[in-house]
Amino acid sequence: MPLPLTLFEQYLLHDDRRAYPCWMLGRLRFRGAFQRGPLERAWAETARRHPLLASVVRRGRFGEFYWEPAPGGPAPIGWGCGPLAGSGWPADWAPMDLEKQPGLRWIFVEDGTTTDMFIQTHHAVLDGGAIFSVIHELLLHYARELGTKVELPELRPELLGTRGRLASSRWERLAFLPAHLAGLALAWPILRREVAPLVPHRTAADGDPPPPGLPAVVGRRFSPGDFKKIRAAAKRLAVSVNDLLTRDLFAAVGVWRKAHGVGSPLDWIRLGVPVSLRSHADRHLPAANGFSLVGLDRRAKSLADRDRLLRRAREDMQLVKKHRLGHTFLLLLGLHRFHGLRPGGILRYARRPACRATLVLTNLGQFFSPRSPLLDAAQRLAVPGAVLEDISIGGLFRPATCVTLAIGIYTGQLLADLHYDARFLTAAQAENFMETFESQVRLSMEA
Repeated sequence: MPLPLTLFEQYLLHDDRRAYPCWMLGRLRFRGAFQRGPLERAWAETARRHPLLASVVRRGRFGEFYWEPAPGGPAPIGWGCGPLAGSGWPADWAPMDLEKQPGLRWIFVEDGTTTDMFIQTHHAVLDGGAIFSVIHELLLHYARELGTKVELPELRPELLGTRGRLASSRWERLAFLPAHLAGLALAWPILRREVAPLVPHRTAADGDPPPPGLPAVVGRRFSPGDFKKIRAAAKRLAVSVNDLLTRDLFAAVGVWRKAHGVGSPLDWIRLGVPVSLRSHADRHLPAANGFSLVGLDRRAKSLADRDRLLRRAREDMQLVKKHRLGHTFLLLLGLHRFHGLRPGGILRYARRPACRATLVLTNLGQFFSPRSPLLDAAQRLAVPGAVLEDISIGGLFRPATCVTLAIGIYTGQLLADLHYDARFLTAAQAENFMETFESQVRLSMEA
């Protein structure tokens, strides 16, 4: 049965363009090698249990969009060997047209004693958390193919029909209506603001080629000892680790802009923050999108006051939870859907040439559950013949938003990867920005 796209999936579908592909890219580096036959069977079984991984988008008679199974099934695994030049990522990524092929691909590249697992996924298919659920399940199936006895999570594909809903019943929607109206009232003046990009630049035209060397990533690894200090600092200050990192990222923007002579003190700086909409009831939901976006705004002149930045970060996130502001963006998409009583409102909104965020912070938390049966004594993910050593994320950037910082936790380390648009930010500038962010985090650790 065809599965209609949610409002957010439609937005991400329309937001994909040649100059700004709406993909997420990841690299997992393993020590060891994989057996092709068992891995390909594991992928087939994973795709069978997660229908959106082997689906394409179709258009209905009245312009509606829906998912249906791809005629050729899921995309096959790609295999390569030998060292990768330059950044260590594949040089060319195939386009992802969801009306022609599924929106998830794997590439495995073997180089001596290491194997890199690359994943390319269209954001309309999965969010960041769902990607790592799929990776984990692929490895569970692979371990079972090689004789390891591990349990699989229970999934209920019928729940895909309820994904993206604001509430499960009409009465719940009525109960949440006051909070949603308050959220819209709070969001309206924010959405009308003119937001400054990190660096002034010309937005690429939709038909321009994507940036070379995709993705351009600068990474930092905070040791388990460092991460314990970060958590201890957050506990002392009665805030979350996410509040602390939000403060440090805003402060880094202020220091970096001042050092590079960028912008005005009166500029509005917006940090885009993905917010999970998943609940406990979604634990059996197959892989899909389950998040929305909120924006945290600060005047550039206020970015030097670290204490105030931390207080505001905590207050803003409490406000997001209290008024369920994660749903506000979905409500706005619903309003745009029929704006002016003309179809195609979400497409027009997605293609609007405006800076929606100066930069984006996505915190993925623990990449893999501490209860995973695949974790070894050192908390590394291990399957027969291969052990996961490192993870790197190439988040996506959008028009006028040339920086995305992705953060996650693995083996007790805090992993931070800055993905930047190499057309408008140089490698030296990106490295300097990451140095500035790291210095702000260490200030928090030592305070």
